[in-house]
Amino acid sequence: MVSAYAMHNGAYLGSRAPSGSRHTFYFYLRNVEGGGTLTCVNTREHAAPVEGETFAQVIAALKGHYGTNDSRIAAAIGAHVSTVNNWAHGKANPRPAAIRALAAAFPKFTEERLFAAIGKRAPAPLPPDGRAEVLEVFDRLTAEQQRMLLIQANALADTNDH
Repeated sequence: MVSAYAMHNGAYLGSRAPSGSRHTFYFYLRNVEGGGTLTCVNTREHAAPVEGETFAQVIAALKGHYGTNDSRIAAAIGAHVSTVNNWAHGKANPRPAAIRALAAAFPKFTEERLFAAIGKRAPAPLPPDGRAEVLEVFDRLTAEQQRMLLIQANALADTNDH
């Protein structure tokens, strides 16, 4: 069986070997800013987002791929095992900090895939001096301006739903 998939803002192609085979290959083609060229990443190393995948399904795939369990996942990210168990049973979704911790602890599961599973787009990484720049500007604002900016930034971040 061979299957192919396409996504907006990039395309990923999945080719599956016939049933019973141990080999599964995924390739994720991503548009590189500025040049319009495509890069290919073997997603056996970095799992591409799967359309319609729930967070519980991602956790199940992560457990299978890494041969781990809720307790080990919780220990790896500094969470309580009941929290991970709630994710695994579809009772709750993680907060962004937990998603980042999962992606760091289990690098074959990208932030993009983990955020997509909760219906959000992954936030862009902040440039090295970006955090300092943001804080410098924030420090120059009045208390009222700071409150307004936080309200606006939170509203903007909430629009990252798919």
